[in-house]
Amino acid sequence: MTWTGRRGRITLAEHKTARKTGKPRVIPIGKNLGQTLRKAIGDRQPGPIFLSPTGEQWTVGNLSSTQRRLRDAAGLPRDLVLYLARHRFGTEALRAGVPLKDVADLMGHASVTTTEIYPHRDVTELASGQDRLPQVWDDAGPVAAG
Repeated sequence: MTWTGRRGRITLAEHKTARKTGKPRVIPIGKNLGQTLRKAIGDRQPGPIFLSPTGEQWTVGNLSSTQRRLRDAAGLPRDLVLYLARHRFGTEALRAGVPLKDVADLMGHASVTTTEIYPHRDVTELASGQDRLPQVWDDAGPVAAG
């Protein structure tokens, strides 16, 4: 993994879909994420960006087990899993008006079709949309159109 520039990128040669795509995964780094990365890295140059409390590289397994342990200790719901952060990112980016293709690229999706599953809409948002429709029913029954 390499990280270049203040507003650069992280390039992963090894990633989930590398064998399928044959391409490295390029992760754009904006100003806010760049600040977080600089803080996490400190004076270190080579090696992993984020380290576990023992100073080792995080793995999917130890990150997940740490998250589960902390979640359970806090009494949070068991369906609160790490992967939800990815869904939250996709949902919030789309709600904020980031174009679908840009969100797909940020998430590393080859197709926007995959990204389209991310906008999880809440009941309040859906009810608001329903309220914008003309009234078609009242206490007495159907309302005559026109």
